[in-house]
Amino acid sequence: MACADFGLHLDSTFTSLAAYSSNLLLHPDRSARNRARDWYRQVIDFTAEAGAGSAGGHVGAFSTDDWRDPARKRQLWDELGESLAVLAAYARAQGLSALIGLGVAVDYSLLLVTRWREERTRGAANSDAVVTAMQTAGRAIAFSGLTVAVGLIALIVLPVPFLRSLGYGGILIPLVSVGVSLTLLPMLLATVGPRVDWPRRRRRHQRSRLWTGWARLVIRHRVAAALAALAVLGTLAAAAGLRVGDPAAASLAHGGPAYRGLVALQRSGIPTGVLTPIEVITPGGALPGGAVRSLNAVPGVAGVSTPSGPAWHRGGTSLTVVIPAAETSTPAGQHVIDQVRSGLRRAAPRADVGGEGAQTLDFVRAVYGSFPLMLALIALVTWLLLARAFRSVLLPVKAILLNLLSVGAICGALVLVWQDGHGSQAIWGIPATGAITDFVPLMTFAFLFGLSMDYEVFLLTRIREAHDAGASTTEAIVEVSAAPGASSLAQP
Repeated sequence: MACADFGLHLDSTFTSLAAYSSNLLLHPDRSARNRARDWYRQVIDFTAEAGAGSAGGHVGAFSTDDWRDPARKRQLWDELGESLAVLAAYARAQGLSALIGLGVAVDYSLLLVTRWREERTRGAANSDAVVTAMQTAGRAIAFSGLTVAVGLIALIVLPVPFLRSLGYGGILIPLVSVGVSLTLLPMLLATVGPRVDWPRRRRRHQRSRLWTGWARLVIRHRVAAALAALAVLGTLAAAAGLRVGDPAAASLAHGGPAYRGLVALQRSGIPTGVLTPIEVITPGGALPGGAVRSLNAVPGVAGVSTPSGPAWHRGGTSLTVVIPAAETSTPAGQHVIDQVRSGLRRAAPRADVGGEGAQTLDFVRAVYGSFPLMLALIALVTWLLLARAFRSVLLPVKAILLNLLSVGAICGALVLVWQDGHGSQAIWGIPATGAITDFVPLMTFAFLFGLSMDYEVFLLTRIREAHDAGASTTEAIVEVSAAPGASSLAQP
């Protein structure tokens, strides 16, 4: 049986399997993962039949006898499927490490080194400067790393395997960075720190005039400053009418073969929903005629195709294609998916609905359906950590609310610039996408909530330290805002 019957080419089989496994083998729904493994097994079988030597070179140099032995073949495809799923998660975790690992490690090192140099400038001995830096900045680093890790809990508590793998990898990043910053870095400062601190120009500890003036201006007009900040952040957050999913075809660049093909379809009267077909898999034979008629009667369905060729019927199962009038990335197309599923539950209970649109819809519901519960859990754990760090009940509440507002403002900026096209079109010539890719809002929240809380911990810890040393609240704020290195703490 040739792979060409299924539209597969032997030279690209492994690439196709890897891409396929990266998505469906990590699907949030267990039944979807099982169906993906079944399809994966068939592809392996067809590839092996088409040319076991060539296929073996792609999937691990297995012999033809391996594929002919049913028990050995089942073991091999199980191992291959799980391996590709793990490799896909590993590749994502690598990107995550590069994304935030370097950033938080530099931040923590900068905070500790800045405080160490500050103490040395004041005349403290090197060992005393290291001890003081660890007692102050080291404590802030420890709590900061925990808050970043808590933000990434958002990825672990969700029922999506590949997001969980990213969460596990992401949590290790700040914890390892904290460990290195609180062990290796102090040792280096205590031993070779004075020699590598070059050039050795020492200035007396003094406040920056610019930041002193800015801090006093904000404090003097605190109400106006607060209202202005809330107005900007609140306006952006209010614009966060996120529509999560795949971009519509209309967001294609207005040029090139893809756009010309889309225009040709529209001029021919063919709906763009043909680009995102809904696939119906029916075990035990073809989809009953009554079910086909009920699908044709669903509002928003442009047509139903039930090909009779052998490529559409394999192993006692059949494939039916439902063409929606609207793309499944749009609300109208998603409503059609729900209606198709509802109709099949009555007319063909054993049939399963799939396709890219159905997969995206299931992903969004699995991830964002439990988002409020996840948010409450993260807020509670964060409050407990910050209450211990700041020795206050209200400061953690303020920090959590402001960070949520800032994350909402970032989501609003994503909507304005990309989803609605106010900026992407003018700056990059990219039309409005009409939607934000499904995993982007979640990743944005997980990273930004932790990192923004990171800097909040840095600044409030220093303000608490200055206040405990006898400064008033106002003077403590001004001192920390205008201290050398304070501006570096406020920037990623």
